[in-house]
Amino acid sequence: MSSHRLGAAMLGAFLASGLLAGQALADAADDLVDECHIQLELSDAGCACIGEIARRDLSESQQEFVLAQVTDDTAAVDSLAQGMTVEEMTQAAEWMMSAPSNCEQP
Repeated sequence: MSSHRLGAAMLGAFLASGLLAGQALADAADDLVDECHIQLELSDAGCACIGEIARRDLSESQQEFVLAQVTDDTAAVDSLAQGMTVEEMTQAAEWMMSAPSNCEQP
């Protein structure tokens, strides 16, 4: 394979991995919105706010960690926690405590 074709293939693989990571991020935030509708008494706008601030404030792993926490998926919580710092877990926990009140509608 020529170096040009190899470079193009590597760029394609890199872009695809970025797209997949972006999709996972969207999925975790979308799932948080779904859980908001199930578990919280917030309006549609309030739950949309949850998704927006999750995308803004949390990394992909933090979003997945919060989702695992709110769905009581202890295996996922344990697995995700192994790859996160104490600071990342603390930020995610603080976000879980503040996000609903930050998104409440008057």
